[in-house]
Amino acid sequence: FFRLSVNYTTMPFFKTVVLGCEKSGKTSIIHAILEDKHVIMGPYMPTLEDVYIKNCNETNAKGKPISIHFWDTSGTVCSDMRERNRYYEFADAVILVYNPGNPDSLKKIQDIKKELDDKTKRLHIMIVENQINDQLHCRQKSIDSDDKSENPSGFHNCKTYRLPLKDNRDELKNLLRDLTYYLAGTSHTSSIKRATSKTSVNSTVKNAMKLIPSSN
Repeated sequence: FFRLSVNYTTMPFFKTVVLGCEKSGKTSIIHAILEDKHVIMGPYMPTLEDVYIKNCNETNAKGKPISIHFWDTSGTVCSDMRERNRYYEFADAVILVYNPGNPDSLKKIQDIKKELDDKTKRLHIMIVENQINDQLHCRQKSIDSDDKSENPSGFHNCKTYRLPLKDNRDELKNLLRDLTYYLAGTSHTSSIKRATSKTSVNSTVKNAMKLIPSSN
């Protein structure tokens, strides 16, 4: 581990929290987004807490490029409301990841979605169905190929991104594009408050922490 001091006065940034059960593929999805390539999950290594930074070419209303900070969380956070509330603080968006081969994974994400819907502060929510194996027989019938609805798992007022097993790059590009456009085009009080602050925030992260150059 090492401690990184991030000065938030340099460019507008937005906090995006990634939640999901253990082995749902949260970390692999973040790596795939940042590195713009299909990432195959290796041996499972549980995450404690990591922060990844993506600097984007997309600009806000003032013409400044924005930065997205992806907060990778432990799978245990799905079962701990107090920990989730800590992550929601100053957050602008939440990405909820579930494994369709694990019914419990989907159930917990559905519960968290309802929890977020009931909050006074509305966070931008994105759902990711991450197919990490071939055990499709465990998926609900409503996620059948004949179901052409955008949110077959009961997630309303948000879009579901389905990541295929073979190559997930195109769908992840769509996710990043939609997230970036939303954050750049929306004025968030919490982000404005942080961006104008003269303080720095220290965050403990793993060696996997990446500062990714601007996208093309």
